[in-house]
Amino acid sequence: MAYKRKTTKTGRNSRSSTTYNTKGPTTYSNSTTSSGVTYTNTSKGGKYYTTRTQRFSNGYVERKRIMSSTPKKAATNRRKGKSSSTGSFFWFMVIVIIVFIGVAFGG
Repeated sequence: MAYKRKTTKTGRNSRSSTTYNTKGPTTYSNSTTSSGVTYTNTSKGGKYYTTRTQRFSNGYVERKRIMSSTPKKAATNRRKGKSSSTGSFFWFMVIVIIVFIGVAFGG
């Protein structure tokens, strides 16, 4: 068995859960439900996050992490090669040198 979960009802609209993993850290979570919206606080491996789950009448379920102890990774530029700003700077410098030579030798 990969994990064992123990869930306890802690109130009318809340519950607590502990998941013991054989290949990783133990996960602790507490959830509270009100008007079809469930907020779950989870702790796993020293990291904490809060998730909001909303169930709609048409069956659609929206789950979103609304808080995390670790920030999201910044988006990285996946484009390979030289950036366009480097190319623009190069041509700007070429024009400046040409103007400088023109002024120096042209009078």
